Amino acid sequence: MKKLFIIFIILIGVSLSLSAKNKDINLNTSIAETNVTYNLYYANDTIEDGTTNYEIYTYGSLNRNGNTNYFRIHASSNMNKGLSVDLNVKPSSFKTTLNNENDIYDSDITPIVYTPYMLKTLPAGKNKNTLVSAFILYWQGKSDLPAGRYVSNVIIEYSIS
Repeated sequence: MKKLFIIFIILIGVSLSLSAKNKDINLNTSIAETNVTYNLYYANDTIEDGTTNYEIYTYGSLNRNGNTNYFRIHASSNMNKGLSVDLNVKPSSFKTTLNNENDIYDSDITPIVYTPYMLKTLPAGKNKNTLVSAFILYWQGKSDLPAGRYVSNVIIEYSIS
């Protein structure tokens, strides 16, 4: 009798497992892409979009070698593809005026761009305040310059697309 009961239990288990069904379900959801945002920073300052005149006072004299602090570009994005990064820094030579601002004097000293860090592509995925580029400007001074307030106009063009 025990054997019949055990066989009966086994047969019930087999028949139940043969009638069981299995389904796979997919849960679908999405996250919308947000436009990439990026900013230019100098030292601890944000250089706001639309800024047309940002002055940096360098320490020391143009009679000696000098450099700026770091400029940095940071970006945030959740795009599902990599984005191309472009940077173009165009410094002009340092100039001053002489003779009561009647004559422009060109020092022939043009800052040099040094870029120790530069991403060519902002990677796909979640980027939050990701460092994209860091660069400084440096120059070699001259000892035989006339006195004056020297200015080098620097155009910084950058984009992430």
